[in-house]
Amino acid sequence: MKRKLFLLIKLLIISQLGYAQINMEDSTVQVIAYWDLGEITSYSMVLENITVNGEDTTFHGTTSYLVDMEILDSTDVEYTVKWTYRDLQNSFGPGNESLEEVANRARDIEGGDVVIFKTNNLGTFKTLVNWEQIRDYYDKVREQLLVDFDTLPNVNQLVDSMYGANQTQSQVQLSSTKDVFQFLNYHGAKLRLNESLTGKMKLPGLYDQGLVDGDFFVELEEIFEEDNDFRLVSFVEADAEQLVAQTRELLKAFIPDSSDDDIDTLMLQAGEITNTREDVTVMHGWGWPIYSQQIRRTTGNGLVNWEIRTIEIL
Repeated sequence: MKRKLFLLIKLLIISQLGYAQINMEDSTVQVIAYWDLGEITSYSMVLENITVNGEDTTFHGTTSYLVDMEILDSTDVEYTVKWTYRDLQNSFGPGNESLEEVANRARDIEGGDVVIFKTNNLGTFKTLVNWEQIRDYYDKVREQLLVDFDTLPNVNQLVDSMYGANQTQSQVQLSSTKDVFQFLNYHGAKLRLNESLTGKMKLPGLYDQGLVDGDFFVELEEIFEEDNDFRLVSFVEADAEQLVAQTRELLKAFIPDSSDDDIDTLMLQAGEITNTREDVTVMHGWGWPIYSQQIRRTTGNGLVNWEIRTIEIL
């Protein structure tokens, strides 16, 4: 509560000094990061993963954690930001005790609690700085889990699915910055009230197999002038043909001796393959998200998977 009160007081002072990103004369906003060197702001984050088969929910897992965001460096052209993760809790429900035990053991292995990244002066993501450290942590976790759970059925497949594809910089960045990208989703954008901005962008495909093209729209839905904040919404849909191609390549990798006819049969069984992402964020005029919820929905193999991440300032 102290941090939130301090932040609100600071935001009020800054807005009076002319740094506001809201222009009521033409009903526009621009999302810019006004962050101070050494500043620390904390957020709560909750990630829900839900799988639905027909009318049955077959999995509902929740992971909650806190993030302390610290501005390590601030120049005219970029910020260096450190995220420190803490108080991580997993709950995967009845029937998933082994998965929860594996996730909790990974949580307790030291070395994976810090992510350092750079943005430009507007707050748009540039690069993951400590990707090699994170890669080495994933390798350490994988090796330790295989030792600790060597009697668990299919442990190799389980551990590989969680940590196996994290060797290159792009792979590590893709897997370890999802909440960072949600946090920075709108930074750099300039929008007019109730006017949609549309275009093309890259977004993660299925199974973390790399980026695919996507169509997006972004809209400034409402301005709350008295609070110096505003609500933004966006929607992204991945290119269906590229998702199908990714899925085919993944099947070939898993079943190297399969023929094209075998893959065709499996693709028919998979059914429609989609990947959409919608986001609602309330952003303060000083460039700090106050509340953000992102819903990713994917379909394939007769299943509907939901990934819902909620970020809220403390």
